[in-house]
Amino acid sequence: IAKLSFEGPEEELNQTKSETRVKLYNMEQELKKNEKPFYKKWWFWLIVILILFFISNNYENNKQSGSNDINNTNSIGESKEKTMEEKIKEALKDKSNIEISTIDSKIIVKYKTDTPLTFNTLLREVLSLYVKIGKIIYNNNNIQEFDFIINGDVTDEYGNKKIDRLIEILMPKDNFVKYQWENLEYQPIYNIFIKETDIFYILYSMRNQIDIDKIFLTLE
Repeated sequence: IAKLSFEGPEEELNQTKSETRVKLYNMEQELKKNEKPFYKKWWFWLIVILILFFISNNYENNKQSGSNDINNTNSIGESKEKTMEEKIKEALKDKSNIEISTIDSKIIVKYKTDTPLTFNTLLREVLSLYVKIGKIIYNNNNIQEFDFIINGDVTDEYGNKKIDRLIEILMPKDNFVKYQWENLEYQPIYNIFIKETDIFYILYSMRNQIDIDKIFLTLE
């Protein structure tokens, strides 16, 4: 008895699916063969360019930031450097009515003494201050003269009180810088000022009180 072969609709459907899979697989393989490598695609190079741009921009920003930090540091350093006027006022920190003015190459410094000192003590203090401040002022190449004026309360012969000039000193720069003042500390300096100054004024009523041995230099 011969066996009959019969294929129904289900077997035909399965065969069709199988053939379709084969075709799809073949198409996929063909596409892969024709597909360009990723590094040859336009979007790959766009990404590379964007990354390079970002890195370059970030580097420039960091460089600029570093430069600003250095400038800020320098600015801070410079701001800490005191001006000549600040240094003068610091030397006169316990004085009142301080006035500082500049006329051409000349600096005029004034203050009013309020401390009841003996005249020799006052004169010693003033001459020592002249040296301290002169070292500050004459460090500036543009200044050639330092005029130092000390005012104070004075009582005249009629009992009237007024503020008057007690002492005025002006030693030109060329004369001042000849001396190594540090080596003259605690040495009498009255005669140096008599010799080297263009102006050495002392209120007349106080001149007879001068004891030159008590007029020595103190730099503390």
